[in-house]
Amino acid sequence: MSTLAPLNVQRAHVGHNPLGSNPVAPAPDNTEAANLAGKSATKQTLQDVQAATRDVLTRIFPECLSLMGFEDAVSVSIDDTSRLIEVCGVRYTLTFAGSTIRLWVGLNVYRVIVILFLERDHLCDPGLANAVGDALIPHALMHAIRGARHVGYEVHVEPATVEGCDVLSLWMTNWMPKNFLSSPMDQVFIGQDLALMIQSLCRAAARDNLKLQSDVDPRPL
Repeated sequence: MSTLAPLNVQRAHVGHNPLGSNPVAPAPDNTEAANLAGKSATKQTLQDVQAATRDVLTRIFPECLSLMGFEDAVSVSIDDTSRLIEVCGVRYTLTFAGSTIRLWVGLNVYRVIVILFLERDHLCDPGLANAVGDALIPHALMHAIRGARHVGYEVHVEPATVEGCDVLSLWMTNWMPKNFLSSPMDQVFIGQDLALMIQSLCRAAARDNLKLQSDVDPRPL
């Protein structure tokens, strides 16, 4: 297996990677996020919380996702590092082994939300005409889904039409410790847990030639 290349976040300069020895592009100024750890909950401002949220979503989580173990290096890009989209999230593009995966990840203070849009080709089966809940999930993904649930993720699925495209929204949520935004250890733990979950879904999909994407960008419905 080849050595994973450094994270390829679309920014202009190169800095030091706090999670390893490979160079990565620096995240936005994290001074406010770092200061959050030294403040009591009663003194944290909205700006403090937003700065820490952006730091986790644009630095910690992408670095963890870039470490997923595939034959080719994993490149992680973020649509816009200057702001959060859909209230409290960012949209990642993961590129590896000739595949591209798009996912929206939100961080609502101490709840993580992960959303993927899948094509609905498998739902053409007449036997799934009235399917609901887990019956809508491609069978190839169920082992990975059970694993996500085992470590605390709630997994939901919903057919939808977005921008004229029929998609299957797969969205997963997990609750974090209340001090999550001021705990680097918890942030890295959850970032690596997120990477393991996405890695498992990608490998399961590859074994069954299933596409983990659609023609529209994932987002909250």
